[in-house]
Amino acid sequence: MITMTKSTVLIRQYTDSDLPAMIDVRNSCYPDNPDHVEEWRHWIGSMPDHCVFNILVAEQDEQIIGAGYYFHTPGMFHPRKLLMNIIVRPEQRKRGIGNQLFDRMRAAWAEIDPITLRCDAREDMTASLRFAQKHGFIEEMRSWESYLEVQNFDPTPFLAKAQQAEAGGFEFATLGEMLERDPEFKRKYHAALNEMLADVPRPDTFTPRSFEEWEPVYFSDKSLMPAAHFVALHNGEIAAVSQLWKAPLPEKLYTGLTATRRAYRRKGLALALKLRAIGFAKAHGVKEVSTGNESNNRGMLSINEALGFVKRPIWISFAWNKE
Repeated sequence: MITMTKSTVLIRQYTDSDLPAMIDVRNSCYPDNPDHVEEWRHWIGSMPDHCVFNILVAEQDEQIIGAGYYFHTPGMFHPRKLLMNIIVRPEQRKRGIGNQLFDRMRAAWAEIDPITLRCDAREDMTASLRFAQKHGFIEEMRSWESYLEVQNFDPTPFLAKAQQAEAGGFEFATLGEMLERDPEFKRKYHAALNEMLADVPRPDTFTPRSFEEWEPVYFSDKSLMPAAHFVALHNGEIAAVSQLWKAPLPEKLYTGLTATRRAYRRKGLALALKLRAIGFAKAHGVKEVSTGNESNNRGMLSINEALGFVKRPIWISFAWNKE
């Protein structure tokens, strides 16, 4: 009898030509939340020079069956803190491929000598949770993705409250309109976003990007929709924002940042802007708008819950800290 054996799994450095196959692996792990190659190319290409981004792939019979990647997070930069992830095709799991990738990644980042490693896993993906816990990662934060079926949304119950915000001396416009009206608006927008992003719950300290670094990255993103980025202004100053971004699926849009600057909170601005965003999505035939919120961010969660957003399984952020 001849016994057939599986060929060796090769762990090697990624090349750009591997990206389509790698994204296919990633989408096999998250079929309900796919990515596009163009998004990843933009993401990788937009990494600041001071940030490390490295990918290793697992290959068998000239087919990519898994990948591991690690990087500095520009918005939480620390030279010795990394975010990492490992993906393996579902049918190829329980073969030790994830462990092989993790071991090779540890060797690759050894010169960084990380003091903190972070990874994320969805609560319904038990194998990922076990992997994180096995390797000493401890839970530090939870975030919900929620979605709204916009074609069934009725804004009527919320209009009176939104109109109160509109009557409070605020002007509402889109990013596209403001870019046409004000040649300095990009800089104003950047400053306002940095202030609001500093207050977004996250597992580590926010590190803002300079305007010179941020501007070409932000405005070259093919997912950007200036007509779907809504702003509230008071005497020309940005008070609040709510952003919609293109998603890989044409019938879906992602919510980026919905936030209000500290001086303008509790005036109903976030609700008024969310209604505009939902109205935009509905008018353009979009079926679903999704958003993400940290589990203790009751301000935004209460707005989304009232509007009818439905929670999907929660994402858990884990951290390993060097002793």
